[in-house]
Amino acid sequence: MIAPAPADRPVDRPTRGAAWCLLALLACLLAACAASSSTDQIPVGPKPAVTVLLRLRSPDGPEVQLLATGVDLPTLNAATTAVARAIFPGGNPGAPVGTGSAADGASSGVPITFPDEEQAFTVTSDLVGTALAQIAPRSTAVWACTDGRRTVQVDTQAPGAVSSDVSSGSCKIVGSSLADDGVTWTATVTVGALQPPSLLPVAIVTSVVLVLLTLGIAFLRGRAAARVAARAAGPSEPAEPSVD
Repeated sequence: MIAPAPADRPVDRPTRGAAWCLLALLACLLAACAASSSTDQIPVGPKPAVTVLLRLRSPDGPEVQLLATGVDLPTLNAATTAVARAIFPGGNPGAPVGTGSAADGASSGVPITFPDEEQAFTVTSDLVGTALAQIAPRSTAVWACTDGRRTVQVDTQAPGAVSSDVSSGSCKIVGSSLADDGVTWTATVTVGALQPPSLLPVAIVTSVVLVLLTLGIAFLRGRAAARVAARAAGPSEPAEPSVD
């Protein structure tokens, strides 16, 4: 007779539960990271096209960034400095840093100083148009960007404009223009005071460490229990031969 094969050892319930908790926590972590990230607003429309990003909060500090198509890098760097000085007269703009080309699209950023207290400033289509005169873009869009530590409210006076608040980690349109469309706009941007850092990242890291420890302990306990059970069962006795 052939002895039946031993059944596979079932997965230990604590181990399986800890694994599911870890997967759920990692999913929440990825969702939080996705929510906190902001996407560059790529210029659209006829070239040359320019997007102005007023990054009031960013990992590298406050800055004015220009994204453009159909504009060479030296011209874009000069225009970025001009826009920063026009919108933030007391911002002490630094040296521009740019990458890219006119054919593939270019980006230029200028660091500025921006107070931590609540602030309000005005942006108009004429102000931006004058600063971009050396480019003479056929389409222009201006965005205000923030993160979780500052709130931004944009009140725009333009045909079809809707005033709105900006959620953390996002960019909101301030105004847009097309060459020779005859539309002008004025926007008031109100920036809230800088808030203390969020404790959410610390809580997420702590939770991940605790789940990993729980998973490791449950796994080791399951292995130990399996060894004890195997020793208690002892070696299996050979089956007696059948007598014809």
